[in-house]
Amino acid sequence: MAALALAGCAAAPRTATITVDTTARFQTMTGWEAVAQAGHEEPTFAVFADTLFDLAVNDLGLNRLRLEVRSGSEHPRDYWVAGRAGTLTRDARRCARYETVNDNDDSRVIAPAGFHFTELDSTVLKVVLPISRRIAARGERLFLNVTYVAFMDQCPGTARYDHLDAEEYAEFVLAVLTHLRGHWGLVPDTWEAVLEPDNTGRWNPDALGRAIVAAARRLRGAGFPTRFIAPSTMVAGRAAPWYDRIASVPGAPEAIAEIAYHRYRFVTTANLRAIAERARASGTAAAMLEHIGSGYEDLYEDLTVAGVSAWQQFALAYPQPRDRGGLLYLIDLGDPRRPVIREASRTRFLKPYFRNVRLGARRVGAASDDDAARPVAFLNPGGAAVVVINAARRLTARVIGLPPGRYGATFVTAGDAGVAAADTTLAPGNAVVVTIPARGVIAIVRR
Repeated sequence: MAALALAGCAAAPRTATITVDTTARFQTMTGWEAVAQAGHEEPTFAVFADTLFDLAVNDLGLNRLRLEVRSGSEHPRDYWVAGRAGTLTRDARRCARYETVNDNDDSRVIAPAGFHFTELDSTVLKVVLPISRRIAARGERLFLNVTYVAFMDQCPGTARYDHLDAEEYAEFVLAVLTHLRGHWGLVPDTWEAVLEPDNTGRWNPDALGRAIVAAARRLRGAGFPTRFIAPSTMVAGRAAPWYDRIASVPGAPEAIAEIAYHRYRFVTTANLRAIAERARASGTAAAMLEHIGSGYEDLYEDLTVAGVSAWQQFALAYPQPRDRGGLLYLIDLGDPRRPVIREASRTRFLKPYFRNVRLGARRVGAASDDDAARPVAFLNPGGAAVVVINAARRLTARVIGLPPGRYGATFVTAGDAGVAAADTTLAPGNAVVVTIPARGVIAIVRR
């Protein structure tokens, strides 16, 4: 038996036996996502950018970004430049970001002067490319998810919006992806069809299905392999019925790579299982792609009940004095010359998952004989095993069924983070034994 003693304890804690079954195969992971918001429009951004990105990639393990593009990018006026110049008030900008004016009367012909991608380009230059380079230096790649945002409920009912026309929407998608490929050499993995369509005031599932089909046809014709994410509903309980109606549009199911939901309302076991069932039946993935305030316990449920392949809390970082639950890092600009970057309270508990379970990892079977120890297990690309255990209290975990090899372990609690044990070699038939001194998360990783 290989013992990884992570902390000395006065009395032996209760032991939970974790059984790993590497023959039971579940979802393949497509990344740990954050919105590409890094406080990158702050005047002092250059002072803290490198530190922030090094932490996000090399310490936390972030490997997927949501790059937002607003519907108002199709307009003769550049709302972003006008806002920064002070010629557009903050209140006026709320709607201007989303109101559209068609570039021309022919959806088959893109008129470049009718589109403005300055906000998009700023985020690519300042956030996406630096993070992509750091991930590449690790021998991995960034998963890029471009997300279409059109919160038309922030506009008066008379505001113009052309993208409910499927062909006009498809033209917009093609214009954005053509710009990203031509200017930055970026070909996104996915296009998130509409961010929270149940919260926009304009979209319905049938229109969304038609838009996806039209856009997929245009992208195939232009040589883009990019696939779609839908429905990304704010209400988790709407995800399955919205997907059903979208999928009833001929051609839509084949275009969808991930069935996504947000965790803001009606997050029941039945609703999560319904999402998982549709992902299995359609041969797609499930994804939880936003919930401000979610932590490692929600993550465990999303992985094991909904079977998600991707997961996001919300944004990477922002200058914010209090932790409101939506950021991975907080930036303290009290002294602009010496910004301080702090992990948000939930980040330390997400780190055992994000850092150790990599893009392309396959979830395998893991069961516990004690409800206080809830495990998930993965095989990373190359076959290295990872077990992450949510511990509800101080306990010892005895993990059996792992392939032979050299293993290390870490734990995170409210009072102690990232304390590692010495690596040890596991012989066939033996167990890895790890003790955590309080409630928290354990990670056991084959080196």
